[in-house]
Amino acid sequence: MNKRTLMVGSIIFVALVLVVSIAAASSRFNVAGQYLLSEPFENVTATPHGANCIIEADLTYPFLGDLVGEAKVHFRVLVHGPCEQADPFAFKETYWGEGTFTGEVMMGKDGTKAGTFDFDYKGKGWPAPIGEQAVQAQMRVISGTGELENLHGKLDVTYIMGEAFDSYDGWLHFSN
Repeated sequence: MNKRTLMVGSIIFVALVLVVSIAAASSRFNVAGQYLLSEPFENVTATPHGANCIIEADLTYPFLGDLVGEAKVHFRVLVHGPCEQADPFAFKETYWGEGTFTGEVMMGKDGTKAGTFDFDYKGKGWPAPIGEQAVQAQMRVISGTGELENLHGKLDVTYIMGEAFDSYDGWLHFSN
């Protein structure tokens, strides 16, 4: 076998492996809905940090739409203002969180799958009049269990001042 034949055979083999790998990975599917703002906040702490305040709290959010279930989240919020003025959205805020969603995910024509998934949450908030956007964030789905094992994706989150819920929309997919 000459070198040219060996090289062409190797290129074809690599191309086939790539095509099979791409075909085996699931395609993305879009999701959208809302999650309700929950109270009471649990395990709340507020720690002064210079002229700012770091608030930590645990929250539970019921999800509606393509995700139906509940998320338990631990948030850290950097409020760009003093702890004494705990009025929500009085100052700019930066959010970090980690959580676990338990429930079902609607996958379009592929039906519903149940389980849990872990996610992280990063975003920012700012003072806004009623009816205007006050939060922009992103949830990144890291891993899942049950029928949601190997689930990954990103959800964009927005909050409009005065609403009783946050909206989410984005995409999810299953990796191999």
